[in-house]
Amino acid sequence: MPSEPQKTRRYKAKDLNRPIIAYKKEFEVPPLNFDGTTEEFYTQRKAEFIQAMPSHAIERSRRFLLLLEEYNIEAGENRWLHLAMALANDYVPGLQIEYRKKPGRKDESAEYILLYFQVRDAISKSGKKPLEICQKLNKTAQWSHVTAKALYQNYLKAKKSPIVIVLKALEKEYGNRIIPEFEKEIAPKNPKK
Repeated sequence: MPSEPQKTRRYKAKDLNRPIIAYKKEFEVPPLNFDGTTEEFYTQRKAEFIQAMPSHAIERSRRFLLLLEEYNIEAGENRWLHLAMALANDYVPGLQIEYRKKPGRKDESAEYILLYFQVRDAISKSGKKPLEICQKLNKTAQWSHVTAKALYQNYLKAKKSPIVIVLKALEKEYGNRIIPEFEKEIAPKNPKK
């Protein structure tokens, strides 16, 4: 038995927000007396069962259909499984998903892949060492939120990244036009100041 109080959900269909009122009445199976075809037999038996069913059983069936509608579950052979899963998601804590921010530092790997290509391009243009370039980049608005030393360390990490290795291979194969497209996609939108 769960120790936590049951949470209640408010449904759009008003009948689902209140219990079915029933008075004690036993379900009696109609007596079997028939002489006809099989199809007629089943039709008659179905009608007898419906008449013999207590009203609360019929009302419960009707409300189950309302519940299926409430959860947007269409008729089909798996509708009861889908309903069970939807109800379990609403009421069983172990099946609920709780979204949280991932603990630890923000993953900035895409941003640092861009850093790698900026440093590499600056090396080819100026001939300076990567650390010197990182010190200059640290003074730009784009990278001012990161220390020069951290930029250099991230440059070295990005250099070994499988994505950088693939991008360098693509660049060799297709020329320099692939990197500018990549830069447009991942360039920081609002650098921290």
